[in-house]
Amino acid sequence: MDGKYIIVSARGANAGYVNAFTGRYWAGNSCYSVLLDEELCEYRYAYYFLKTQQEKLVSKQQKAGIPAVSKEQLGKVEIIVPSIEKQKEIVSVLDKFNQLVNDISSGLPAEIEARHKQYEYYRDKLLSFKEM
Repeated sequence: MDGKYIIVSARGANAGYVNAFTGRYWAGNSCYSVLLDEELCEYRYAYYFLKTQQEKLVSKQQKAGIPAVSKEQLGKVEIIVPSIEKQKEIVSVLDKFNQLVNDISSGLPAEIEARHKQYEYYRDKLLSFKEM
């Protein structure tokens, strides 16, 4: 397969987990590929939304034998779809947070800068005295 897809694990210990892929990949019978009409729903928006539903999907695993999430269970997840403009705005914010959290080259310097400003703020507060 080739394109932009959201994958939901169907069977095994990770049944119900949600991932997103772009490009070429092979999807076996142990996962579901979620195909979207991107004129209606931006794929990164749908990915982030489905990630919020991941815990619910995992909790619905059928536990007899190999854990599994059925196509029917996945089909019951309703994605709230605002306008494309709003979806893109949400994705932009979440992508920035994701980068800060997961990309050490951007997240760590931003965190160091924030802690430095925090240090300066408290230093100045602690060392400023009112004149008597």
